[in-house]
Amino acid sequence: MVGSDVEMSREATIRAMKPTSLLIVFIFLCVSAPLREALSAPPEKPNILFIVIDDMNDWVGCLGGHPNAWTPNIDRLAKRGLLFTNGHTSAPVCNPSRAAFLSGIGPWRSGVYHNGDPWPQSEAIAAAKLLPHHFRESGYHTMMAGKIFHGKTGMEDEVADEQGGLMGGQSFDVIADDYPDPFTDLKGIHNFAVHWGGLEGEKAGALSDPKLAEWASERLRRDHERPFLLMVGFHRPHTPLTSPKEYWEMFDRETIQLPPLNPSDLVDMPWPGKQVAVAGYQEMEEGHYKMITERGHHRDVLRGYLAACTFVDAQVGKVLHALDRGPHRDNTIVVLFSDHGWGVGERYHFKKWGLWDDTTRVPYIVHVPGMTKPGTKTDAGVTLLDLYPTLVDLAGIAAPPQAFDGRSLRPLLENPEAKWDRPALTTFGQDNYALRTPEWRYIRWSNGEEELYDHGNDPHEWHNVAGDPENEAVKADLSRWFPEESVPSLASDHASPVTLTRKDRARQFRSVRPTFVDQPITVKATIGPKITDGVLLQHGGQFCGYSLYVKDGKLTLAIMDVPRPLYWNRLTPKRSIVTAESPLPEGKTLEVEGRLARDGTVTLWADGKEIGRGEAKTLSIHPAGIMQLGQAPPKYVPVGDYEAPFTFKGDLGKIEVTFGPSSIPPSDANNSKP
Repeated sequence: MVGSDVEMSREATIRAMKPTSLLIVFIFLCVSAPLREALSAPPEKPNILFIVIDDMNDWVGCLGGHPNAWTPNIDRLAKRGLLFTNGHTSAPVCNPSRAAFLSGIGPWRSGVYHNGDPWPQSEAIAAAKLLPHHFRESGYHTMMAGKIFHGKTGMEDEVADEQGGLMGGQSFDVIADDYPDPFTDLKGIHNFAVHWGGLEGEKAGALSDPKLAEWASERLRRDHERPFLLMVGFHRPHTPLTSPKEYWEMFDRETIQLPPLNPSDLVDMPWPGKQVAVAGYQEMEEGHYKMITERGHHRDVLRGYLAACTFVDAQVGKVLHALDRGPHRDNTIVVLFSDHGWGVGERYHFKKWGLWDDTTRVPYIVHVPGMTKPGTKTDAGVTLLDLYPTLVDLAGIAAPPQAFDGRSLRPLLENPEAKWDRPALTTFGQDNYALRTPEWRYIRWSNGEEELYDHGNDPHEWHNVAGDPENEAVKADLSRWFPEESVPSLASDHASPVTLTRKDRARQFRSVRPTFVDQPITVKATIGPKITDGVLLQHGGQFCGYSLYVKDGKLTLAIMDVPRPLYWNRLTPKRSIVTAESPLPEGKTLEVEGRLARDGTVTLWADGKEIGRGEAKTLSIHPAGIMQLGQAPPKYVPVGDYEAPFTFKGDLGKIEVTFGPSSIPPSDANNSKP
């Protein structure tokens, strides 16, 4: 019976796969273990096997997210326990997702919304007991390896009795021998269109996930005096999209099915959704979708992602095989999930960082011996915030000191048809939320604009029906689940004005918020008596931003913005440059200013006197790059007419940036076609 299940998966993907005999033998070993279930209730303190996968969306066989996906081992686990078909991340970014499921605290309370937000600075998390720490203090032997936390937080050192480390991590520097880098001429960060390909020999051996699987398997073969919590975090299918060559060759590039795409998808999408979908964090010049597809590499990215999913599935199979053949099979809870999804071209979007199904929906499986019935499913809207309270409940230990923002899944584990009266909530930056029920997805952005999708009639989320009067009752019912209050991001939101100095010379802006959109901006700087050419401040790059600088001795303000309406193939920015009429006087300290008014008027000032005037357009995108004093970041497109870093080598005091209050930008919903 088990063998026939695997064969069905192969038949569904046979046109796109070329399995090697070695891989067939390996998967046969993984899936042929006995699937006997214990008939008794779970022990008072069961063991827990906690498997985290990085950046895996719903492209797994049991969720049917892509017809070419082949994940027989994850599918096998789904047949043993409860599959949450409507399971979602709490935040579609690695760091906040992991902060949420390890603390049980939602981003709106912790302030951890983005990868740069440091956990120890969160008052809510600092006062909490993280999941492995709490289980350790409750008598569990805790073991951890791979990507559980996101990088070094300073909070992971005391939470485990055994630490296996990352064992190589993402392996960004391991490049396939035949990889042709198509992006070397572009400015920006390319790690979300990063290299792909099949690896052999030492390069394949450098990948961390097989090492992590063996580390976890060895511990599952041991006897343990105490109940254990074994946490293993696999790195694939997170970029780079490399995997051993046998997995790469399983998928035929030309027959891989492209994700569904509606050319009119952006027409009825509000401004924040468009920025997230097509511009995101502005990391690749002219946009990821355009640069990947126009250079003919969409299928390479898809092939790499599918291969990486199958590769990590094989490592999951090794761990499950060790559990089945070891002494702990009948008293070990198994939890498997991904930290968030990943867009692979849907709605012109590549990468994570979004509030739609492709970026929030994740594999989510829980098997509790003696409790979950084999092969059961539920479409209840649940999130990863529900994991911590669930495991505390199942383990029979006391609750930690913090209040949970999730709830125990035990009622659904005991009865998948049990009533579940709330939707899944995903947070992406302060006050950007998505709610997901079996029937609806409701998105509310921080500027008040909305998206509503009827999943019964629109499973791809292509038709925004938020403005239809007949849906007001649906929105009213769902909106009660939005958080009433939220805290700012710990590192990515900055109140106006922002002050930079030589000692504190940069700020990171990551939130998708209307802070700078159609708003006035004023940059004030103290310079002199020594004055040179160079950048006083640059904020943004790639698609939008502003820069105050001195060139040929003259104060200059540049504004860079993309054409409106915002669309995926209209991301080439246009610069507006206003220069003072005469050079700045040397030998004295000056207070200089560059001002962008809400109507687009640009003025330049020195010691309170206007020295230049011109016209520009206000920003249509929130600049998400670094605000930096004294030079332009070399990795970004320069905002002004200079070559980065164009360092200012004169005397430069503090710089103060003031931006106007947020307001809802004008709607361009009716003219968004290219």
